[in-house]
Amino acid sequence: MVWGVVSVVLQLTRLRPLGFIPGIVAVLLAQWARREIAAAHGTQSGGRLAIAGLVLGIIGIVLSVVQIIWLVLFMIAVSSSS
Repeated sequence: MVWGVVSVVLQLTRLRPLGFIPGIVAVLLAQWARREIAAAHGTQSGGRLAIAGLVLGIIGIVLSVVQIIWLVLFMIAVSSSS
C-alpha cells in the first residue's frame, strides 16, 4: 500500500516540463505495489490506489510528451517567423 500512496503523491506533485520523470517513477512504483499486493494473498490492501497511481503516471507521461512536442513546435514557429 505504501508504494501505491507514493506513486499517487509523486504524480500529483510533479514539476513541469520534466513531468515525465515522476510519471515514469509513478508507473514503476504502482506496478511494484500491484505485484506486492498480489503476492500478499489478501493481507495487504491498496490495489485501487496502485491502479490510480498507474493511471495518473500514464496520463502524466502522455501530457508531458504532448507539452514537449508543443513547445518544440512553438519554438520552430517563432524562429522561422523572424
